[in-house]
Amino acid sequence: MEYNQISSVPGEISITTPKLTAFSNEKVVVGNYKGIVLYSDKNIEINTDKYLLKIKGENLSIKYMTKEELEICGGVLSIEFEK
Repeated sequence: MEYNQISSVPGEISITTPKLTAFSNEKVVVGNYKGIVLYSDKNIEINTDKYLLKIKGENLSIKYMTKEELEICGGVLSIEFEK
């Protein structure tokens, strides 16, 4: 039996699905990411299983990073999802 069947979680939402939580335009928490592709104070690109996540803004920084999630702080201007 698959994990999704046991926990009654819909198939499109699994433990490998990237999770993105935005707190206004000041903070973004990204869960289930694979790695950081680009990092600067204006652009951060994060690789996930499904897409490349592009965060653009001003004075961006990574506040913390674990194997499961990372937190980006600063003035977030846009968030893009690229396949």
